[in-house]
Amino acid sequence: MKKWVWLLIFLCAWGFPAHAQAAAATSSYNVTIEVPQNQLDRTITTYYDLKVAPQERRTLYFTVHNQAPTESVYTVAFHPATTSNAGAVTYEHTPTTRTLTMPFDLSRQVALSEQRLTLQPGTSKRIALTYTMPAKAFTGMMLGGVTVTKQLTDADRKQQIRNQLSYSLALQLQERTQKLPSDLKLGTVKAAVDNAQPVIQLTWQNPVANLQSGLVVTTTITHNGRRLLRDVSNQMMMAPNSQFVDSISTQDHRMASGKYRAVITAVSHSGTWHWTRYFTVSHRQAQHINSNSYFGTEPPHQNDVLIAAVIGLFMLICAILIGWRIKRRQH
Repeated sequence: MKKWVWLLIFLCAWGFPAHAQAAAATSSYNVTIEVPQNQLDRTITTYYDLKVAPQERRTLYFTVHNQAPTESVYTVAFHPATTSNAGAVTYEHTPTTRTLTMPFDLSRQVALSEQRLTLQPGTSKRIALTYTMPAKAFTGMMLGGVTVTKQLTDADRKQQIRNQLSYSLALQLQERTQKLPSDLKLGTVKAAVDNAQPVIQLTWQNPVANLQSGLVVTTTITHNGRRLLRDVSNQMMMAPNSQFVDSISTQDHRMASGKYRAVITAVSHSGTWHWTRYFTVSHRQAQHINSNSYFGTEPPHQNDVLIAAVIGLFMLICAILIGWRIKRRQH
């Protein structure tokens, strides 16, 4: 059975404009924007960062350029920003459980003139994005993004490694430029299985309509009073009003039943937070996690080993006695 490997490269303009331009220049297509009058910083030409007003309606324009020597088909979609379980801002369609209560649903306020287009080699297409702001004012930031994805050809689908390129174009809207006070909340802390390995899962929530950037989490886990692991995350970023689940590997340890303590410190560009959480893993939970991971079945329980040893010893004694009696009768 062939193993298909999907390589999805996001050329995200938000936050890393220079990187996005360099990556896009080497790809088979490119996306450029027309900087509007309400752009907060008109020197930024790789994403929209707009000052808006209640009930404002405006049309923005961006252009998709086909730099490939062949005809190409693209899909164009808009989605509010969410946070992936890798701790990165994404503009993909994700389950609503990853988004907390927002000032309004940005996807209902944005319309695209094209959702699918076909471009001949060396040609371009200008696409309109129209947004309409609600009558009620909001504070903070609304963030979403347009994702332009080049569709796979029949030849691509025959390859074992498929390279599918996506270009994300951020749309950031603010009515006031003052930032809201930062906040970070820790939801559930529990044992689970993820990607076939036992993990400790932390659910993070950014309840504020602002980006939570430069987030680094340090976690120390103890099991029955003994230190099990210490984990320091990579630098992460959370979208406004979003949540995600961070899975911490048990570092090649089976999940064991017992009492756990998690000491957690989170540091971002806008604050520092500390938590201590306690949780218990039952024998049944540990067995379920391990049996669904690369460890396979649960090792024999200590009591089971003791019982088996006693039974084995008893059978050995019985065999010796039976052999002794048979030998005695023969004499």
